[in-house]
Amino acid sequence: MAQARPATTFRALLGQVLQARRERAGLSQHDLADQVGLTQSAWSRVERGHNAISVEQLRRACRALGTESDALLQETDHVAESLRDQGIRVEEQDPRSPLANGLVLIGFAALATAVVAALFSEE
Repeated sequence: MAQARPATTFRALLGQVLQARRERAGLSQHDLADQVGLTQSAWSRVERGHNAISVEQLRRACRALGTESDALLQETDHVAESLRDQGIRVEEQDPRSPLANGLVLIGFAALATAVVAALFSEE
């Protein structure tokens, strides 16, 4: 039986990139959430990849982080490509099977480490 590859979603990667950018900017989740128009708990779910944000919220977040939305999405694409090169599946939507969801949870810590390493390797 073939071993299942770890998987994540583009939305989860975007959340990781947003979190890394927020931390580099020295903002708390509460501060950024307030500027975006969300509660801190809702923003936390965005960073964990559980909730999506609207285009308007993404633009406000980018403004607060001092970046453009296209640069943020390109950075997320770069991270996704880096993970794919490591054999990690990056899916456009949340996987629906319980096994895939379990793999996302199991691989989340490793993915977070890989995302942070990819982000900081460009500096």
